Amino acid sequence: MKRTYGLRFAVVVSVLSGSLMLFGAAGARQPRTSFQTSREWRPELHLPADIAIVYGTNPGLIETWKSRGFMPFAMFSASWLSRDAEIVKKNPGIVQMMAGGQPFEMIPGRAWVSPTEPWREYMKSLADAHIEAGARAILPEEPEYFASTGYEDAFKKEWRKFYGEPWRGPYTTPASVFKANRLKASLFEEFYRDLCGHVKEKAPDVLCIVPMHSNLNYAQWGIVSPHHAISALDAVDGFVGQVWTGTARGMQKVGGKIESDVFSYALLEYNYFENLTAGTGKSLILLADPVDDREGDSWAKLRDWHEDTLAAALMQMRAAYYEVVPWPERVFLSTDKYGAAGGSAIPQEHASALMTMWSAQRAMPGGGRYAGGTTVIGALTADTLMWQKGAGSDRLAGHLAPMLSLARAGVNMKVVPAERMAEPGYMPPGIRLLIASFDAWKPEDSDIVDGIASWVKKGGILFLTGGEDAFNNIDSAWWKKVGYDTPTDALLEKLLPGVTSAKKVVLSGAPGPDGKPASKEVKLTAAPQAPANISYLGDLTALAPAVLYNAAAAGADVWMTVDGQPAVWAAGCGEGVLVYSGVPGEFVAEKKSGEDFLAAILEAALARGGKNSFIATDIHQVSRGPFLIVHSLRGSHKLKGSFIDAMKPYQPVTDETVVEEGGNAILLDVVDASMDWCNLEASACVVFAGGNVSGARSAPDSYEFLLSGPEGVYGAAWVVMIASQNPPSKAFYKLPGGEEMLIDIGKGWHGLTGVQHLIAPLHPDGTLVRLEF
Repeated sequence: MKRTYGLRFAVVVSVLSGSLMLFGAAGARQPRTSFQTSREWRPELHLPADIAIVYGTNPGLIETWKSRGFMPFAMFSASWLSRDAEIVKKNPGIVQMMAGGQPFEMIPGRAWVSPTEPWREYMKSLADAHIEAGARAILPEEPEYFASTGYEDAFKKEWRKFYGEPWRGPYTTPASVFKANRLKASLFEEFYRDLCGHVKEKAPDVLCIVPMHSNLNYAQWGIVSPHHAISALDAVDGFVGQVWTGTARGMQKVGGKIESDVFSYALLEYNYFENLTAGTGKSLILLADPVDDREGDSWAKLRDWHEDTLAAALMQMRAAYYEVVPWPERVFLSTDKYGAAGGSAIPQEHASALMTMWSAQRAMPGGGRYAGGTTVIGALTADTLMWQKGAGSDRLAGHLAPMLSLARAGVNMKVVPAERMAEPGYMPPGIRLLIASFDAWKPEDSDIVDGIASWVKKGGILFLTGGEDAFNNIDSAWWKKVGYDTPTDALLEKLLPGVTSAKKVVLSGAPGPDGKPASKEVKLTAAPQAPANISYLGDLTALAPAVLYNAAAAGADVWMTVDGQPAVWAAGCGEGVLVYSGVPGEFVAEKKSGEDFLAAILEAALARGGKNSFIATDIHQVSRGPFLIVHSLRGSHKLKGSFIDAMKPYQPVTDETVVEEGGNAILLDVVDASMDWCNLEASACVVFAGGNVSGARSAPDSYEFLLSGPEGVYGAAWVVMIASQNPPSKAFYKLPGGEEMLIDIGKGWHGLTGVQHLIAPLHPDGTLVRLEF
């Protein structure tokens, strides 16, 4: 059986219909991995990747990477530049301003701008210069309009054009906050329509790709950006999903505890991008970063966080392209940013692990199978999540907590862009139950509500929560125009007509004794006909406001009550099921009993809908071809099989892998990989390596190959002996211009699979590795 080894392909690229079409024909390698840098090529940065994304305003750097065999892309910021840049100094009216006339400067020395003229023309000139220098793609990154800004002259002018009325300060009312952030999103939508359209006019075969953070992260950081609107632009070819330690490490409140959970949050962020792009023809590149913008953390902590994000990225089975590192200069050249007091260079074994992890990303096949819990649950989010950042209450915690609680429980959790529900028949595959709440975000258009209702009536299970929020009261909103107080009312009436006829909102509990103010809590009591698992919960103290509807009169089954009135209930809707909870998602954020409540309601909802029971596990596992990606949530887990762990470069093949609690593994099945990737008529084959493998030559008594990568880093290789099941007698390496050196291979042999593990220094021009039999 002959198949070409996944790390020894040549590049074949074709640009068809505005999308990057990548082919892996026999003898050809897809350009799967990339990195971004603001430096010219140098031997310490010669990474085992396909694409060099040259960052900044100097197109002259492109040739230094192109001449070394990298496909050149060009990236620059869509929203900021040095405050001393000529375009900024000549046009102070475009600088994003906060109340009081203070320029926004999250990072000292940078000016964030309103993406209006003349900024757009400047961006076009920058794109032109990079295209002329040979860039195969233009990546204007991070469209970021901050919620605290909107006081600059350019924005005031655009307000008058967009709304046909005088500008209003963004923080006066929830309605003005919503309108201001809607306009900010619209300006970046038009920015990309203009810029990417220009790129296509100038060079139709050059890609226009948008690198940006997830809408969950941007909402948490108070940034407005139009993810879905950008994805709908014909001239945009795809996204880089920018997720890393910095976006995923934030403290989140779940079950009353404020904690950081990098893996779970990254899992949600990456999955948002997967579902934003799947089926659209847009490419998706997922980013992970071995370090962080915040300096001072130990290399050990940085490695743990990076492995968390990388495992989460590889669990997105419809993604196959990766940005393995932004700023490799921070990783391989700096000695004062990370590590012990005063800083230190990256440990050698850690650097070697990056080589093998990046090789795993490069070789990772598309598709796969989730091998963890069997329940697939989706949760809706929308870009209007960012429109509600400003005046009024911040409902983000109640939005995030249910998703995080379920991801931590081992549920196969999916984050669904609500805007796509307006597409006929849209729903990511496998989702049995969908969670929705219009508290932290609002459906921008009634088509979204129509799509949700249609999905339920065709057999879906919807768990809808909350419904009371200050941003409901926007006179110009579509639900007001059609006669509803809230978008929740509009959806409920489509599913269960008449249910909103006697609505009551309980804003607080009963007043306390001795004149104490009323509690902001309400008591949930199980109804006599409630499912057993809900009755088992007993009385719960939940958070107000509680929204109570005339559910019993509408034919619903009441599960829990507040003050004797239906608060949690279920009803059949066509072929599907609606389960409604009148308490907000903040209940899950603030109380452990909120997590118990969520799990019980979802279990009962699945049972009501005739689906499999709610099943959670202690481990997330995804198999993709010969790879198994693992994250342990609770306890240690033993996995049997002859595996290479790409996260442990100095470890030979093992027959049992233990993944400790909170740990990760990227496991390669040696037998499957050898059968798929090796020429079984050769004397030996590199089945996996940390570095580029080329120039393999096989003889009856020897086998040699070139192993290349950044200077100063050691690469690991696992070589399967095909002609003989005996270990090699000796192994050597030879650097370009150097002498042949003996490799210690004494402890690297795995007899069951006939695989020899070895380590050798890397070199951009290739280190010759030779094994004698």
